[in-house]
Parts: sequence; C-alpha cells; structure tokens
Amino acid sequence: MVTAVAACSSPQSLVAPGDDGGGDAGLDASPEGGVDSPTDGGVDPPTDGRVDPSTDGGVTPDAPAPEDLIGMCGAVPTTTQEWEACRLKRLCEADVHCSEENLHANVQECIDLSSALSGGEIASDTFEKVRSVAAGRASINVAAFTECLNELSSARCNTAGTAPSCPIRYTGTVPDSEACFDDAECISPGASCTPRDCGASCCMGVCTPRAKLGQPCNEFTCLPGRICCEPGLVCNLQTCVTGDVGSACDHSDCDPGNWCDNGICKPDLAEGAACDGLLECGGETECVGLAHGVTYARCGRLTVAGDACDWFCFGNLYCDRSNSQSLGVCRPLPTDGEACSVLLPCVGQNERCSDQGMCIPRTGLNLPCTDGTCIPGLFCTDQLGAAGPVCRAPFADNELGCKQDAQCQSHICTGNQTTAGQCLPAQLTCP
Repeated sequence: MVTAVAACSSPQSLVAPGDDGGGDAGLDASPEGGVDSPTDGGVDPPTDGRVDPSTDGGVTPDAPAPEDLIGMCGAVPTTTQEWEACRLKRLCEADVHCSEENLHANVQECIDLSSALSGGEIASDTFEKVRSVAAGRASINVAAFTECLNELSSARCNTAGTAPSCPIRYTGTVPDSEACFDDAECISPGASCTPRDCGASCCMGVCTPRAKLGQPCNEFTCLPGRICCEPGLVCNLQTCVTGDVGSACDHSDCDPGNWCDNGICKPDLAEGAACDGLLECGGETECVGLAHGVTYARCGRLTVAGDACDWFCFGNLYCDRSNSQSLGVCRPLPTDGEACSVLLPCVGQNERCSDQGMCIPRTGLNLPCTDGTCIPGLFCTDQLGAAGPVCRAPFADNELGCKQDAQCQSHICTGNQTTAGQCLPAQLTCP
C-alpha cells in the first residue's frame, strides 16, 4: 500500500490573483468555472497599456538592466499586460517546480489554464491593473516589479511569491481612505482597495493601508478583517517589526529566507545542514528526518524523483511512505490510466481521479457532469440547479442565468447562490 501524506507547511499553489502571488486561490484548485485563456479573459483590454520609459507614461526611472528581464520574460516588457504575463510565467515556473503535489503537467499548461483555474479572477485582475495604469491612477514600478520577478525563481521554493517587492510592483496615486478601483492605485505600500465586491465592473472602495513599523498587528497571515504589516515587515507579538537577521523573534515571525533560532532571526540553512524544524531550510529543501526522530535530520532537496522525504515533495511528486521503517521516497504522481486516490491526485489539469481510483480525462462541453468534473474553462450546470447537468462555457456579456462571477466570461455576475443574475461587460474606464 502506498501512502501519501500532505503537509501543512508547504503551499498547495503559488499562483493566485492577489498582489503578493500567494494564497489559497491558487491554480491547483478545482478547475470548475472561469474563462478559457489568460490572454483576454473574455474581455477586451482597455488600451494597449504601452509604457514609455522616456515619459511619465507609467514607469518609474532607473530601470534595471534589460538582460535581466530578457532572461526572465523572453523580452523586455513594454505594456502592463506584458509585465503581468511575465509575472504569471515566473509564478507558474515556481509553482510547477515548488508546490506540494503540483498538478500542472508543465509550465505552459499552468500559463494557459491560469485564468480558467482561478474562475477568471486572474484575467480580471490583470484587466483592472491595465485600466488603472491607462487612467493614470497607477504606474509600474520597474525596479520593484523586476525584483519581484527575480524573487519568483523556481530555485527559491520556500520563499517564492513572498517577496515584499511583489505587493509594491505598482506605484499608486490615491491616498489612504480615499476612493479607488484597484489595490494598485493606493499610495501606501501593500494597501488594499476595499470593499470592492459590488457586482459591477467598476467597484469603488477606499485605500486601506497596512500597519507600519512599530504599529499593532495580528499574529497571522493577511486575511480580510485582520491587521497585517506593510511589505518587508512581519508581525511579532502583535507589533510590526523588520524580521531581519539578528532581530528578535517568536517562532515564525522572521522575514522570508530567515528562521527563528531561540529568539533570534537567522538565515535559512543550506542543503545538507543539520536541522530540527521545518522552517529552518531554504531553497528547494526541507528538514528531512524529523518524522522518524533520527539524529541525522538534514536540509534535503525535495524536487527530484528518488529524493528522501518525510511527509511531502515539491513539484509533480508525492512522498511514498509505504516503508514505515525508513524515510519516504519522492515518486511521480500518477497520470492518465494510472491508479490514484484522494491522497494521490492525478497530474494534468485535464485529468481527474475517478470513483474507481483511476486517472481519467475530465468531462468536455455539453457532456453530463457533476461539480468538479469538467475541464478547465467550463463549469457544471448543477451549480445552477439544472436537473440534467452538463458542462457548459461561461455566460457571455449580458446573458442571464449566472450565480457567481466564475460563470461569466467577464467575471462580473449580478446574481448569487439563491438568485440568478446577469453577466455584465467589463468597463474600459471607470468614473
């Protein structure tokens, strides 16, 4: 019997529509709903969003060397869409290589299906960023955006997507507590534009800043209703602090890339170093050997089939712990036609594990389904209460019948779970 054990310490997916690139709305979620492609998300871009470094058209000065961006993006980005497309590429590279039991078959699949797997939210988020830049309410911070792309390296599995540069990749023009349409428009670093769920294309909120150095904060992650710290700060004993090497800490409140050693933040340990906690190792490694209580626990790589493991592996791998007398072994997740289970999911977002425990293709357009069985980009009409549910494409603009944003090409639905509504078109400009 093969046993796969999930771990709470490793992220399921790094790709999400939020400003920091992490969170629970990642691309390993159920592929129900959403639009088919990250390129247009079912809506037309408001402008070409072109950025001219010689003018004030959206870019801060002192851009980094072009070769850095060419290496990461394939070419130097010149529009808001291109910058966000490069960020998505970097997130997918890290996701495929670093996420626990990653289900993307490859990086290109992650890119192609990103918006579909997020229910259209990623394409909608990019649309809103383009609109804000075109309106002059935000501009691209080239230095911060480039550092964000660099920090999303697939060689930094334990810190990819957590760099403080990612939430400040845009420079906003809207002061705290004033009206906004997107997070990127806010002046304060990492501020959020809330609330913005109004069932329309232009949802007005107010810029809500994060706590600054020395101000009170909540102990855990930045969730709605919680007070979190500005990018580059961490919450230690309900106060925002730097989390730098050498600073005081309490368990897990050091900067990404550091760990708390007896009350002092220290740099993550290198591969092969002795360790005794999951939060101590950097790069592609975790502390391996803790599950067996051995004295030789070391920071070990978890990204290649055959690597030793305790509970989980990174990438398209799982930790096979069928031999309880020794460390686990990283092995490939099953593919089409191979045995699978709830704890042993199938690789490839177009695959699912059948009730018979076999990897099979997901259900296509107009075919009978249950929620969670359709290919990415489609949703099952049992979400709408249909008596004979089938997989269907998201509603077009102005169509009636939607109950959630993910059921609209525009990602804008006026309905809710009890009352069907209309899919509204995205507005190219906001008042």
